Amino acid sequence: LGKGVDNLSLPDLFDINTEIKTSQKKPKCNMTGVTKAPCNGKNSDLWRRYGYPTEDGRQKLMRDVYSTKNKHGWYLIADEDQIQIKDDNEVFCSWNTDVIVTAFKEKMPNLYHVKYEIVDGQIRFLDLISYKDITTEPIIKLLNESNMVISIRLSESKSGGCRDRGTAFRLRRGFDPYDSLFSKKKILIKSGSIV
Repeated sequence: LGKGVDNLSLPDLFDINTEIKTSQKKPKCNMTGVTKAPCNGKNSDLWRRYGYPTEDGRQKLMRDVYSTKNKHGWYLIADEDQIQIKDDNEVFCSWNTDVIVTAFKEKMPNLYHVKYEIVDGQIRFLDLISYKDITTEPIIKLLNESNMVISIRLSESKSGGCRDRGTAFRLRRGFDPYDSLFSKKKILIKSGSIV
């Protein structure tokens, strides 16, 4: 299709309102749904306060946050009003839930998920699945069950300031996350054959 990776808030094929996602049959990493800066709290404040030096002397803060505490004591909670990253004493940042739901709906009004495998250095396409209709409840459930993770990706720019690579809402590998996220699913190709 000639489509490269991007961090745009619009679907990959915006002319037909469709996002394309690809993954190996057994994904090796989490899949980014959307990226969105917090509505409340600043990523640059988190970076200054909790960032750590890298080998090249620059400060960065790369941290995945789940509904269970990570090794730093951070966790997330989600309900119909807010999604928060916090520890037991403080809320670090938050998003209005409707802002995240809208971001998903704008990025993925329709989704084609292509599954493939690599055999002897060759890519073999396996499945093509079409998804539609995202609602609020699945997003809250995925977050609260740690099947959606919030990835903070901050680093120091060449000028010394905070470079935000996009706080990502990512679907965890190991299960079929789009089945849970969308209410409508249609398998178009299964194991390389049209259904």
